[in-house]
Amino acid sequence: MKTKAQLIEEKWNAIEIASQTIGEARNDLFDKVALALARIEGQMQFLNGENSDNEPFLEGHAQAVGLSVEQDVKNARKALDEIFADLTEGRDALL
Repeated sequence: MKTKAQLIEEKWNAIEIASQTIGEARNDLFDKVALALARIEGQMQFLNGENSDNEPFLEGHAQAVGLSVEQDVKNARKALDEIFADLTEGRDALL
């Protein structure tokens, strides 16, 4: 039978492991998803912009698709920010 001290130690070890896992997941999401979305968003803003003659790079249906993709990326980044906040709250709740 485990002592109270052993049970408390196991609990803190589990909390530490969970906290590390949350931190690693958060770092991976930032490194592998958030940065990629930022690059895509910048590229879409460029494509949806104008050239030096103030003419759009994209026209017609391509322009509509480009604007839609840019908005989808913004929405994905917003959702990712909410996930980051949830992960932080979850980690803080462990302690």
